[in-house]
Amino acid sequence: MPNPTSKAVYSRLRALHVVVVHALSSPPPEFVEQVRQSPEESEKTQSAYLEKISSLQKSKVWNWMTDREQAFLTSDPLNLDPEEQIALSWRIEAAQVLLWALGLLDELPAYGPMAEHEIFQSVPDYSWKLIYNGPQLRSPKEILAARDTAELWHWRARTRQLSDSTPELPPEILQAGYATYDDIVRETARSAHEQNVIPELIEEDFAVEEKAYRDLEEDLADQVHSIIMERHFALNWLCGYASRNRWEETPTST
Repeated sequence: MPNPTSKAVYSRLRALHVVVVHALSSPPPEFVEQVRQSPEESEKTQSAYLEKISSLQKSKVWNWMTDREQAFLTSDPLNLDPEEQIALSWRIEAAQVLLWALGLLDELPAYGPMAEHEIFQSVPDYSWKLIYNGPQLRSPKEILAARDTAELWHWRARTRQLSDSTPELPPEILQAGYATYDDIVRETARSAHEQNVIPELIEEDFAVEEKAYRDLEEDLADQVHSIIMERHFALNWLCGYASRNRWEETPTST
């Protein structure tokens, strides 16, 4: 399948912008409960939101969204699925990748810090007629290199999960001469560093905020894993891994 065009990537970025902002800006549970207790406020809130969505549905951005995204946006604003809200708020990391791929960010940040909503200030509002003269994608070689790096980080995240849940290695790996998962990590990290895939090592491990990945506290490890997943997802889509370039069908196997 051919890789998505610059126009398709820009369209996807515009759609993500709307979805992520909605996920991040939706009212917190305590506010929702307060509004629900007032029928007048509840009706006012829902009416204002329906008007906003009606306007969005008339725009071209609406047609660039997936069924899942449209369903989320048309959900009752006072009864959002919290898991879906969190999942779609993490798409800000995928949006950051698309910004980079279109040359709207000079480089992808190191794996670790979360993307801030200010990144959307870099999204130009091109009219439909000007999209063809809008931002152009980086070279396929550069995007593929970033994808391979994301896949390697994803492997590291899953290796940590395996090490934490089932520390004993499978027999075939033991036969290959490895005693622990950490032995595999150290060898892989050294090799990746020598090939300039990973710019920095700490104690022969992937470096995250001046710590070795193996030493990350659970909360930070979970955060980094989510960042990795979103970047791998977006880069796989950019490289044509999704069937018919369908965003929601993008695989992230390692």
